[in-house]
Amino acid sequence: MSNEQNTPPKHRKQRCITATDNEWEEVIKQARIANMPISRYVIERLIHAPEIKENNVTDDVLPSSVQWQMAHDIRMMTMTMRQQFNTPEWQRYFTRIEENIDHDFDREMHLSNHG
Repeated sequence: MSNEQNTPPKHRKQRCITATDNEWEEVIKQARIANMPISRYVIERLIHAPEIKENNVTDDVLPSSVQWQMAHDIRMMTMTMRQQFNTPEWQRYFTRIEENIDHDFDREMHLSNHG
């Protein structure tokens, strides 16, 4: 699998799917059980979960609902801090940190795909 496929998109777009009322009710129910928004639940179940099973990594990976909640909480803390320190200097500081983290994640993704 290429690095491009493993890199999350920078911008998500709204999409539309077709389902019966019963199918959609089941999707909503399962997303609630997983404590995830419907869109994230569908993506995790259809795209990311099969990769985990194929690579036999299931024992070492947190459930996607836990990963999503952690990412959500971290983003919430970041947004709260940005509001609290809403000055141009702090915004530049946060931007540099984000760029460094993105660089680290890209490097780790590359190493995990080629190492």
